[in-house]
Order: sequence, then structure tokens, then C-alpha cells
Amino acid sequence: MNEREFRTRSRWVRVARNPLWVLLGLSILALALRVTPPALSNVYVDGGEIRFFGVDPYYHLRHAQFAAQNFPSIQRWDVGTNYPTGQRSDAAGLFDLAIGGTAWLIGLGNPTDTIVEHVCAWVPPLLASISVLLLHLLARTVMNQPGALAVCAVYVLHPGPSLQRTMLGFADHHCAEIVLILAAAWTLVRGFGRASSDLSIRSFLPPAFLHALPQALLLFTWAGAPIFLLITAVAFWVIALVEILRQSAAYSAVYAVRYGIGLLLVVEAVGYLWPDSVMKPYLQGPILFGCTVVGMGPLLCHSIARIMSYARVDRRLIVGVLLSLPPASAWYATANLPRAELLLSTVLHKSSAVVEHQAVAPESLFAGHGVPGVLALFCIPVVLARACWSTDYRLLLSAFVPGVCIAGLWVLASDFEYLPSPFIALFTVFILIDLQKLLPRDWYSGPIKSRVPVLVAAVVIATPVWPLGLVSKPWVTDQLARSHLLINDGWSQAMTWLRTQTPAPTIDIDTPVESWKGRGGFQYPAGTYGVFSPWDYGNMIAAIGRRVPVWSRYPTQPAAQWMLSENERRSLFLLCPGCRGLEAVRYVVLDARAVSQYFLANAAFLGESLGRYDSQESDDFKVSLGSSSFRVPHKTYGPRYQRSVAARLYLHDGWDVGRFRLVYASSHESYSAYTLNAGTGAFWRAAYPIDSTEARRAFSPRTVESSVTWDDGFFEYDGVIKPTVKIFEKVKGARVIGVVKPGFVVDAMIELRCGNEGRRVPYGRVTTATPDGAFELVVPHPTGVAPPHSTCEGGDHYFLSVRPEEGAYPISTHAVVVEEADIRGGQPIDIGRL
Repeated sequence: MNEREFRTRSRWVRVARNPLWVLLGLSILALALRVTPPALSNVYVDGGEIRFFGVDPYYHLRHAQFAAQNFPSIQRWDVGTNYPTGQRSDAAGLFDLAIGGTAWLIGLGNPTDTIVEHVCAWVPPLLASISVLLLHLLARTVMNQPGALAVCAVYVLHPGPSLQRTMLGFADHHCAEIVLILAAAWTLVRGFGRASSDLSIRSFLPPAFLHALPQALLLFTWAGAPIFLLITAVAFWVIALVEILRQSAAYSAVYAVRYGIGLLLVVEAVGYLWPDSVMKPYLQGPILFGCTVVGMGPLLCHSIARIMSYARVDRRLIVGVLLSLPPASAWYATANLPRAELLLSTVLHKSSAVVEHQAVAPESLFAGHGVPGVLALFCIPVVLARACWSTDYRLLLSAFVPGVCIAGLWVLASDFEYLPSPFIALFTVFILIDLQKLLPRDWYSGPIKSRVPVLVAAVVIATPVWPLGLVSKPWVTDQLARSHLLINDGWSQAMTWLRTQTPAPTIDIDTPVESWKGRGGFQYPAGTYGVFSPWDYGNMIAAIGRRVPVWSRYPTQPAAQWMLSENERRSLFLLCPGCRGLEAVRYVVLDARAVSQYFLANAAFLGESLGRYDSQESDDFKVSLGSSSFRVPHKTYGPRYQRSVAARLYLHDGWDVGRFRLVYASSHESYSAYTLNAGTGAFWRAAYPIDSTEARRAFSPRTVESSVTWDDGFFEYDGVIKPTVKIFEKVKGARVIGVVKPGFVVDAMIELRCGNEGRRVPYGRVTTATPDGAFELVVPHPTGVAPPHSTCEGGDHYFLSVRPEEGAYPISTHAVVVEEADIRGGQPIDIGRL
């Protein structure tokens, strides 16, 4: 081998041994773990349809489509939700603009909705891959290369809840939050690594803007970003206190001024030049004030400390006084400033009606992150101890204080569970590096010294807990994908019907309107109507059905009250409390889950006692298991549930409801039933989609009356199979009036034939005559052919029966014909004395 060949080979060997290849491999692995076959099969379904996990991605999909078609604009006033006023879209930001802009570039200025959908689906795993690179940069500032790679490996193989927010098809802004917060943390630490007292323009402005840029981008991407602004202020404040305690140079004051000025100038300039980039105008003032606090906080602390030191006050007392200032300021602000109290309660008191807003149990740390989650707990006291004697305490505190604050926010707010995961990985490896120093020096001397963190981390990571089911797997499983897939064939079918078979609104939901500054009160043009559904599904109605939902994005009291309403007249008002004049809601969309597992969430959201929906029926079940025979209590949600308009519409197809008529039922079906825990006695109602012939064959026997199924400690009963999604049209209803003997019972019955399969649906109304013998029955279905925009056809006439009392044999029957015009106009049909 000649010298030239030797040098070439040596060059390739150095390239092959470059640790960046390991980092690149971990980044690609993070992408692959989020794009597994279960994720692909649930996102890319047969027929070319692309489905997204959860409901919020459909909100961002719609705004990304707007940005792609109107690049570089953001739909700041959203006419695709909150009928009849529209709503300021305070959740649309740079995340949606980036997706739309990428689709605009791919489509060469003419993007299609399909291109936007593909970009939306792939952005989360790609951002997860980038987050690994940013985590490496952050870790590299406080540890050596092997340790930083170990941090990335721990994060990739123990992603915790961040996996769910970054998997293929979960196009929510949470994946962007992770990336930008890591970038903001890295630039913060990097700035402290280059702390200097030089205040020249050349050394001042470039670092100020570059270091503040990730946090500024975060403020225009996520409406909750002021939380991280507060966390940054806390990091500066803690470092300033340690500097005062150690009587060291006030580098934090100099760097904070740079950082704060850069952040303030960027946020103010962008907000002034591009008003629609501001997500929440009422927060712009507090954000600018927060930028000022970030910049001036450490300087104020050092100034107070210097003044107190002139009075010969002990520095530990000075630190104690400064420690009390932020809590006292927060207490004063929340007690005297309503907006501050509102912001604090919004952050720390999340609604339990939302699935992810649940209290954080201690075991959640291990279940989500495994052994690293437990090790990370020991990092906090270690970092605090190191900060007392280490020379690089600024680096340590700036790297770890944000992570500790984010973890604390997770516990306090029962939210943001996806943010601590990368910091937990950083804490884990850091504590392992410190633990190795407790070993005898001759155990790790020599070249193996730098590899100890990697070896120990490998042992921790390889602990065989995944097969035991003790912790969540680091890849997208079929169970994980299905648990987050709210849309199914039933919803896809229903939204296609709604989009193609109902009257088109007079304004498209992607129509640009005036910016929020000059809107002056938007009104939908005549002919536009609203569509009611539980808030969870409003985003799908807008994005796929292309109709304007009344509620979406978050729980609302009127929507929850409508779900629980037991009075039809009150339910008509609750459909749209803000409607005036010709504004009206025309359709109601319900599905199996809304009246099953999500039903009681409405009661919890309204603060009602769940005991009102805890009823034990008189007919217990007799069950035989082996040689044993015993009774199972027949627990249900009780008569209040059965009287609710939502249950009457979905479970009974609108039986005895006069102003809502069934116009569509999906061919896709779902099975719903009560489940009783044999050990605790707890019970609930849940619905499950039927996605195959085998599943329907398995569920069918469970629908037999008085049938009870035993399955591993649980009883299941009262099972029914219904179309997954049903759509009802609100109409005035024809008024069938007449006179019979006082107190007599009058009922009107008709059999509907719905859908291509001709499913037979009985419908009836019952009333009792008044003391003067008058009666009125409001019916919503016409007789004869199916009305326009409906898949349900009525019989030739209603069978009207007159009975002396309910359940008695009819003494007379009559045929009543009802026209569609009578239904639309609410016309009376007088059949005289019977």
C-alpha cells in the first residue's frame, strides 16, 4: 500500500468513525419508529384517503390548506367554525404556514389538497427526527460526545408521550413545540457558554437576535408559548441568585439584557409589520412585558443585591429576599389583575373532559419512560449540588432549569406531557455520568473512561421491560394507532355524504375575510347554516364535511348542556344560543362514542354529579360460571340518560322527537354496551367500531336481550349494534291536530326505509289529549318519497291510533298524509274530531 492509498484509507476510516454517523442513525431510527406499518395502514387507507389521528390535526389541516392556497397568508378570522359568528383562529400560526408553504413549493405555486394532506401527515415524524439533532446540540453543551449520543439514544428508545404527538398523521402543533423548545433551550445554554461582559455593537446584536430567534418563533407558533417565556425568566433568575450567592461576575445580567432586547425587537417588529401573525392580541402586551422581564430581571436582582450589600446585609439573606419576590409578584398579579388570574387558571386548571388532561400519577413516569424516568428524578438535587461548587454552573442551570420547570408544569397542569421527554433523557445520562465518578478511579481509567456513560446507558436501555408490558413501547403499535384514530369508515362515509348531498353553504369555509384588526363584525351571508356536533368532531365536520360547525376545538357549556338536555324545546335553543334572525342550525351529527364513553364527560365538564347517571335496574342478571350461579346487578346510566335528546336521537332514531328527523345513517356500524367491573362494581358504557365481518359475527350474539358476557373479570350487557354515525335535520315539523275525548292517548306511527340497504326504522309520536280533548303531534318525516337531502323514505301515511290509555287496544285508527311543505313550514294538519 503506497502513501497515497494509505492516506485515502485513513481518511475514510476517520469518516466512518465519525460519531455524527451514530447521530444520523438515531435520527433516522426516530423517524422509522414513528412510521411503522400500523401507522401507515391507519393513515393511508384504501381508496387513497388520508386520515389523521385525533381531532386537532383536522383544524391544522384546514388552516394549512388555506395557507397553501393563499400563501403567505394565515386565516386569522376563521369562518369555518363557531357558527354564526366565526372565530378568531388563535391556534393557527407558523406551524400551519410552514406546512402550507412546503406544499406550495412542492406544488410549484399550485398546491392541491392532497399535497397538503401528505405534508401534514409527514411533518410530525420529520420534526421528531430533527428534535434528536437539537437534543444532541443541547446535551453537547454540558457533556462529552459519547454522553450526548447516549442522551439521544435514551430519548429515541424511551420517547414517552412525545411518541404519540410525533407519529405519522398526528399533525398537531405539539410536534413543533418540542423542536422549538429544544432549539430555544440550546441557544440559551450556548449563550451562557459564551458569556462575556463585552457590550460592543458587534458582539451584542448578532447573538441577541440569533439566540432569541427560536423563542420568538415559538411565540408565533404556539398560543401557549408565553409559558416558556416565563420558564426562561425563571432560568435567568435562578442563575442570577446563584451568582449573588457565590459573589461571582454578573454574566447573567449582561446576557439577559442581550437576550431580552433581541427577543423584544423581533416580537415587536413582526407583530407590528405583520399583525395577522399575532396569535392572541390580548396576550401581545403581556408578552412584550415578559420579554422586558426576561431582559431586566437578572439586572434588577444584581442591582438590589448590590444596594443591600452596601448596607452589609448577608448575601444569604439577600438571596432569601430575592427568592420571595417572584411568588409575591405572582400573588399580587393574580389577586389584582383579572387577566393574570385568568391566564394562570387556564394553564393550571385543565378540563377533565379532555382525555389528555388527567392527573399525573407517580407511576406515569415509569410507565411512559421506563428506568430513565426514575433515574431522572435524582438529577434535580445533583444539579443543585453541582451548582454550588462547579465552575460551569451557568451551563448546568441554563440546561436543566427549563427541563425541571417543564416537568413541574406537566404535574401541575395535567397537560404538556409530551414536552418533558427529551429533558428526561438529558437528566438520565447526566446522573449516570455523575454516578460513575463515585466508582474507584482505576475502574474506568484510560480510554474506557469516556465510554462509561454509553455502556451504562446501554444497560439501562436494554432492560427487558417492553415485553413485560411495564412501559410503553418506543414505536407506534397498532393499539396505539387505533386508540388515537377517532375517524373511521363511518365518519368518512358520513362526511362524504354531508359534503356532497347537503346544500352547499353560500360562503366557503376557506374564504378570506378581513384581518382581525378591521373585521368590524363578520356575518355569514343568507343561506349559510350551522352543523351541530359534540365539540370533539367539529374539526372533522369543517375539514372533511366542508360545513360550518357550531362548536369545535374545545369543550363548551352549550354543547355539553345539549348532550345532557332532556327537553326537546330547550335542546333547540342550545343548538345555537347565538343565532338571530335567519341564522339557524340545520343538521346534527352524532356517533356511537358521543353517546357512550364520552357522554359522562359532558356532565363532568358542567360540574354535575355523576351519581345522577348511576342507576340500578330492578331486573338483575342471573349468571352461571362453571358450577357457580350468582346475580349481576343491572347498572345503567338510568332514566335521565334515556330521556336525553342525544340518546333518543342516536339510540332510538329520534323516536318521539318532533323537530329532528333522521336523514342519514352510515353503513359502517358500531357495537356499544355497558361494562361492569366484577371486583370494584364500577361500570361504564363504551362503543367499538365493527370493521370486519368477523367482528360483527362476534358482537351479534351479545345483542340478545338479557345477554351477559363474561370476559376476564368484567361483565358486558345491554349490547346494541347501530350505524356508527347518524345525521339529523332540524325542521319545523308538521302539526297534526285534532280532538278526541279528554285524557285519551293519541299516537302516530310510520316506518322509514333508510339507505341503499333499505334499513327499516320505526318512528312514532305519542301524546295525551288535554282536558278539552285537543291534541297536537309534531312530526318531522313526510310520507311517500324521501325528501330532498335525505336517505330515509317514509311510508304512504302515518297510522294514527286513539286509545283510552297508554298500552290499551286502539278504539280507532286513521291514515294521515304529511307533505314535505307541511314539514318545512310547520303547517297544521287538522283531522277534526275523532
